[in-house]
Amino acid sequence: MDEQGGSPAQPGLVTMTLAVPALPGGVVAVIVVVFTTTTFIAELPPIITVAPDRKFSPLIVTTVPPLVGPKFGVIPVTVTAGLEKKTRVITPREKAIIAHHEIGHALTAESLPHMDPVRKVSIIPRGIAALGYTQQLPTEDRYLMTRSELENRLCVLLGGRVAEELIFADVSTGAQDDLQKATDTARSMVTEYGMSTRLGLRTFEKERRGLFLDTTWATQKDYSEEKAAAIDKEVEEILAHAHQRVHELLTAKKSLLQQLATLLLEKEVLDGEELRRVMRAIDDTNAQEQDAVRTRRLSA
Repeated sequence: MDEQGGSPAQPGLVTMTLAVPALPGGVVAVIVVVFTTTTFIAELPPIITVAPDRKFSPLIVTTVPPLVGPKFGVIPVTVTAGLEKKTRVITPREKAIIAHHEIGHALTAESLPHMDPVRKVSIIPRGIAALGYTQQLPTEDRYLMTRSELENRLCVLLGGRVAEELIFADVSTGAQDDLQKATDTARSMVTEYGMSTRLGLRTFEKERRGLFLDTTWATQKDYSEEKAAAIDKEVEEILAHAHQRVHELLTAKKSLLQQLATLLLEKEVLDGEELRRVMRAIDDTNAQEQDAVRTRRLSA
């Protein structure tokens, strides 16, 4: 998720599902989790308590009371995105932008093949910075991704930005994290996975990042400046192609995008099944209206 209109949940964020029986004394488990900031520690829900020694220490998780029933479904979202902040004041225009942004992600994900289904879409602020999010959950374990699947994932990441362009003829800062993830994915396709027809099968040295800290180490390039420029151009072309695909997709579904965003503004949260049910109902209604229009034209 990004700092404004949360992007689809991607690997890299910490997500825990606690579903183990309580031990004597209320201790559920001792979980070793490395946090790069203290944000997640501060945002854990009231049904569990966390006792950290310091920033990178193991965490002892205890129940207050024991974890039972439907609360399991809340924990992954809470740990990933922070607690809901319903008291945060958001202007109506910003709320409309966030709603269309999130529906742009969700509608793109539901319209492209081989994408993880949408589990939930929300415009309720969470944590410190997230003003909304679209959560996708895989239906099976995956260990490989094809080029077409990565290209579709790029489209999902850009869905929020394109929705803003179509509806408001403007863009906001809400897509910053989406654009970073999309750029990283496109660059990996070119420099690590050999998925560029122009640059061939070779891989290119990438900058090395710290395991725990957000730092990088300069590495000596094993390719020329001309090759570096070609890499940049290829990344830009991959992103531009994904942007064009999403623009065409959401332009064709603009009415559906607006209707779903209106519904999200009213309800604030849509789960995946409800989203798909409403999409089918709206598609059926629109198809019936188009058939009626064609019938009137033919009989005129």
